[in-house]
Amino acid sequence: MRVENILDVLRRGETVLVEYNPLGEPETVFYSVVKYALDGKLPILVVDIVDTLHVFHEHLKLRGVEIPLESLHVVKEGGRVRLGRILGNVEITDDFDYHANKYSQVVRPFFERPGLKVVVVIGLEKFVLPFQHDPSKVEMYFERVARPPASPTGKITFLFINKKVASPYVVKSFEEFAQYVVELEEGINVVKSPLMGVEL
Repeated sequence: MRVENILDVLRRGETVLVEYNPLGEPETVFYSVVKYALDGKLPILVVDIVDTLHVFHEHLKLRGVEIPLESLHVVKEGGRVRLGRILGNVEITDDFDYHANKYSQVVRPFFERPGLKVVVVIGLEKFVLPFQHDPSKVEMYFERVARPPASPTGKITFLFINKKVASPYVVKSFEEFAQYVVELEEGINVVKSPLMGVEL
């Protein structure tokens, strides 16, 4: 299975959850998404949680692969390493109304331009770590942050999560939320899709 097979069938408004474990190589899928977006001249926004972009970038460099950082619009959530075209910083907090409002302010210029956008959230398990064992907080997160549309102009979204760090309840909640779920275990496996049964 190639990432491009999934990218070719995605529609505006859909979300792909990419699950991996500490021994996986999510950076290779991340690079494929970035390359696909840039080749298609689609603006791409990376939400970089606690320097995950730096980790992905370093792992790819070891393979001789360079991310075109100058083409990435980046929102920093925690961490210190600033890569890409930084739009702004958003504090990691379980005050979800504050977080959603601050995030909206930071990304507004990115979404003001018409046309389809690509949004990639990396390091999601680091955001949910402080509240992941509180079901009421998890539900509030989905109600205030994850479910509301971030843009009226349309986007496709990729959420990267280390499922060995995030709690099973959080992972299952994201699986229910996303239209596509991809597992990175011995290759790329689509385990949920509105096109199940259709050859990808």
